This record gives sequence, structure tokens and C-alpha cells, in this order.
Amino acid sequence: IRKLNGCLNRKGLWLIPMKLEGKRALLYLFRPEKLKKDLSEDITRKLLLERGYPAEDGKCCVAELIRRVRQGKCFPHEIGVFLGYPLEDVLGFIENSGRNCLSCGCWKVYSNECAALEAFRRYEKCKSVYQRLFASGCPLTRLTVAGRSA
Repeated sequence: IRKLNGCLNRKGLWLIPMKLEGKRALLYLFRPEKLKKDLSEDITRKLLLERGYPAEDGKCCVAELIRRVRQGKCFPHEIGVFLGYPLEDVLGFIENSGRNCLSCGCWKVYSNECAALEAFRRYEKCKSVYQRLFASGCPLTRLTVAGRSA
């Protein structure tokens, strides 16, 4: 992970182990600048505060998320905020206990189904291209792109 972070950090990405079980690891890969922007939204901060997060500090929020993932048998519902899911869908998931969604793909959709389905299509296309490149020997360092300035 240290070695990977050496490469990823230069491109604005961070990799953090969230949970280790035997030979398996759950990793969180994120762009700190994007996460900071997402967590600075008033409604997002309100949600996280209501759920017991130290919402004024992004690093502490990530640490709290990791603590909850390690302790729990299932993922905290608010994890979608940290994964960049639309906030309306995160809130819909929480309010509906994961039921009654309009659509399901990378996440459960509760609002703006057309935009979500288009995002799912783009993600699937991107994943397919990256899998093909990786399988053909393209190194991770070349597959990783620097983030765009917000």
C-alpha cells in the first residue's frame, strides 16, 4: 500500500486500508480534494453530524467511517457520501432502508434515474477499457490519471 501510494499520491489519489480479514482487504481509494469539496456541502455536513461524524474535519470523517466499517457487520448507509454517490440517492437509501429504489447499478437510485443510468453506462465502458488495458500489460502507473482541478 505504501508503494502504491507513492505512485497514486502524485496523481491526487490516496489508498487506505479500511478492513483486513485474513488474506482479504477492503481498500478505500479516493481523491482528498474531491472528498473535501463533497464533505463541505452544507446538507452533507448536516447528514454526517446527525449520524455522529465530526463533520468539520474530513480526515476525522474518514477515520470515523473506517472505524464503523471495521466494527459493523454491514456498511454504514452514509458510505455513499464518501464514494461520491448523489446525495439524494444516499438520503433515499437511508430513508427507505435500501428498498423502493427506482433503479439499481453501482448504487441504488432514488432520484434522477436518467442521469444515474447514464453514469452507470459510462462507468461500465470505462471499466471495460481499463480491464482490457490492464490485461494487456499496461501498468497501474499509466492507468492512473491525475484529477482535474475543481
